[in-house]
Amino acid sequence: MSAITQNLPRVAFEEVEIASPPLHARPIGKARPTLSHIRILQGIAILLVVYAHAVIPGHRFTGGLEVFDRFVRACCVPLFICLSGFLYRYTNGGKKAAGFFLKERVLRLLVPYFCLSSLAFVVKASLGSAASRPLPYSWASYAHQLLYPWDNAVIFFWFIPTLTLICVVSLCIDKWLIQKRPAALFPLLAVLAALSSYAGINQITYPVRFFNLYGALNYLFYFWAGFALCRYEVRILSAFRASWKAIPLLAAAITLAIAAPNADHAMALLEASLGCLAMLVITKKLAERRDWPALMEVGDLSYQIYLLSWFFQTMPILLFSHFVSSSQYACALMSLLLGVAGPISVVYAVRRWAPFARPLIGLR
Repeated sequence: MSAITQNLPRVAFEEVEIASPPLHARPIGKARPTLSHIRILQGIAILLVVYAHAVIPGHRFTGGLEVFDRFVRACCVPLFICLSGFLYRYTNGGKKAAGFFLKERVLRLLVPYFCLSSLAFVVKASLGSAASRPLPYSWASYAHQLLYPWDNAVIFFWFIPTLTLICVVSLCIDKWLIQKRPAALFPLLAVLAALSSYAGINQITYPVRFFNLYGALNYLFYFWAGFALCRYEVRILSAFRASWKAIPLLAAAITLAIAAPNADHAMALLEASLGCLAMLVITKKLAERRDWPALMEVGDLSYQIYLLSWFFQTMPILLFSHFVSSSQYACALMSLLLGVAGPISVVYAVRRWAPFARPLIGLR
């Protein structure tokens, strides 16, 4: 896994919102309370992702920023995919007609991917050699960056087709296996963990190939781990009734991420799993003690922030580092603020003045 994520957080989406309905949506059938802790966790997760993208292009974090960045890269993409699996199970996604479910995923994921990738391609190709990753202005280059997501004009858009594939495969697994044999969930997790470890170490997975097929295999485990967390959430939280019990899990994940930044095999899977479980438990405890409306609002817009943050981070941080300050701390702070505030401003502008553009940024 680590080879995939040397330059991007190992996490990812809502759907993180990337693949699921709004977090405040009720599941099909019996009504259940709003998932405030999941909305908060999504808010935290997207802030971590934007932080990971706040580095000056062509550079790497150093010092204290690098230490924190290692944990972010170890857990963020698995966390987003885990939340997608959680929400899939919570909203009974597998009970929907296959055609309806796939149509939702295409509109929610691939339409914004195509539209925003096209816009970013025009911007980056127009910059020529001034871009950190120059792209030739040709139809072949345009098609290539869409079909091979890690060569996309926005490199971290690789996550979107990856999650699309995971959703399609997971729907098949759910309808053909889990709904008929619920007890097969844990053997399935064991098989997927082994496949994830294999995909994470076998060199045929790198560079990522067409539509990131191997990347989807690598991360499929986390989707079903989230499914299991939703099914057994009450039991899991009862085992961590005292909030301090989650601290050792989080400490272990952080220690592994710092000590083994390029971990392979089961080690990468272990550190991500520990981190996701610890953050879920801790966030649940925080949600029980008080409301976090700002974080929940950020969580509800996490997909839009993910889609749009590149446009507010890359060029501004280059200009800021060149003309104002090259301090990585100042650049990271400025980029983090722009990467969150910019997309949120676009969302409110689209809702008010351009509702026809809602599908282009993944809004329902």
